[in-house]
Amino acid sequence: MGAKDYYKILGVAPAANEQAIKKAYRKLAHQYHPDKNPGDNQAASQFREIAEAYAILGNATTRSVYDLEIWKFGYDSPYISVEQKATPQTILQYCTELNAALLKMDPNSISFLALKAYISMILNDEFMDLLISENDEYYNTRIVQELLVALNRLEPTDKKDIYDKLILLAGANQKLCQNISAAISAATRTQKMKQLQPYFIALITLLLCVLVFIFSRIK
Repeated sequence: MGAKDYYKILGVAPAANEQAIKKAYRKLAHQYHPDKNPGDNQAASQFREIAEAYAILGNATTRSVYDLEIWKFGYDSPYISVEQKATPQTILQYCTELNAALLKMDPNSISFLALKAYISMILNDEFMDLLISENDEYYNTRIVQELLVALNRLEPTDKKDIYDKLILLAGANQKLCQNISAAISAATRTQKMKQLQPYFIALITLLLCVLVFIFSRIK
C-alpha cells in the first residue's frame, strides 16, 4: 500500500508552516469529531484520517521523513510504518532504498533536514538495540557501508551523532572502524575548508585590489 497524501487530508500545501498545519487540524478535528457526529461512521473514519495525518505532519522529525519518502517514491512510497516488524534485513533494505533514491535525485533538491531525519530514524534506539543484540556482522557491516554513502550528502556538522552510532554497530570490525574513521577525518577536513573559505575569498579580493591599484599607478 502506498503512502497517504497527508497534506491533502488536512487541506494544506506541502510548504505549509507548523501553525497552518495545526490550524487546519483543529478545524477539521472539530468538524468531524465523533461527539459532533454521533453514529456517523464516515465522519468517524475521516476523523481518524485527520488524526493520523496530524500525527505525522505535526512533528518536525516524522514530517521530514515523510517528505523524503514522498520525494523518493511519490505516493507509491512504502513509507516506513512504526507497526512494521523490524529485522536486520528490513533495516538494510531501508538503507539500500535510500541510496538508490538519492542517486536518482537532483542533489540541489535534497532536503538535508529530511535526509538527516531519515537516517536518524533508521538508527533509532529500537533499531540500534535490535542490531546490537542480534550482532549479525554481515548486516551490520552492510548497513554501516550504505549509511556512509548516504552521509556524503550531509553537511559535516550534521554527521557527528550518526558516526557515533555507526561505530557502535561496527563493534570489533577493525576494517569497518577504519572506514568510519576515514569518513570522520574527511568530514573534518571539509568542515575546516568551509570555515576558511571566507578568509580565502577575502585574501583573493584583497590581492586583486592591490593588483588593480599597482596597474593603475603604472599607467
